[in-house]
Amino acid sequence: MVLCHPGSVEDGEAFFAARWLDVPAIADPSLRLYSALGLGRGSLLAAAGPRATLATGRTFLKGNLVGKPTGDVMVMPGAFLIAGDRMVWSHDYRHSGEKPDWSMAARIDETIRN
Repeated sequence: MVLCHPGSVEDGEAFFAARWLDVPAIADPSLRLYSALGLGRGSLLAAAGPRATLATGRTFLKGNLVGKPTGDVMVMPGAFLIAGDRMVWSHDYRHSGEKPDWSMAARIDETIRN
C-alpha cells in the first residue's frame, strides 16, 4: 500500500506519523498523480454537501477530529488497487466522506497474491 496526499512532505509526515508509520506516502501538491489517475476538483455538493457533512459528523462521533486542511480541499479522493501495470480495482467517490468497499479491494488483492 502507498498513500498519496495533496499536501507538502511536511504535512504528510505530521499527519501519517500518528496513523500509518509503516506505510509510504507520496506528497503530491502539484496534483500530477491525482490528475494521472483521473481525479479532479469536486463540486461544492460533493465536497461539503449533506452526505459529506453527515460523514464528517459520524467521524466526530467516533472520536476522529478533522485537522488543518492542506492542499486543495475541493480535490476528490481516490482509492485504487494497482497490480503491476494494471489498475485492478478503483472506487469513484460521489462525495468526499464516502467509504469505499475495502473488503472488495482486499479480496481482489488476496486473489492477485495467490
